[in-house]
Amino acid sequence: MKCLVFLAVLAVFCSVLHSGQADECGKHEVYLQCGSQCPATCAQPNPGTCPTVCVAGCFCKPKYLRNSEGKCVKPEKCTGFFKKIKGWFKNLG
Repeated sequence: MKCLVFLAVLAVFCSVLHSGQADECGKHEVYLQCGSQCPATCAQPNPGTCPTVCVAGCFCKPKYLRNSEGKCVKPEKCTGFFKKIKGWFKNLG
């Protein structure tokens, strides 16, 4: 019986702890138990091959990139993002 009470208290504690972590995420972020070790950033929108290792924490929502200030922004808000894309297309031409 004591074991069941302990497990119930532990489950509630873990639930509260997890919800607290999710509340700490910033604007345009979501808490993930198993996020990428190599998230997309303004500097590297396509990080390429990354080890399959789960990382718990706050990650940018889909269609957002982390900027140099650590905030999740739309790609068009990344400094120099479109200049880089224009350069890539010029090199293809």
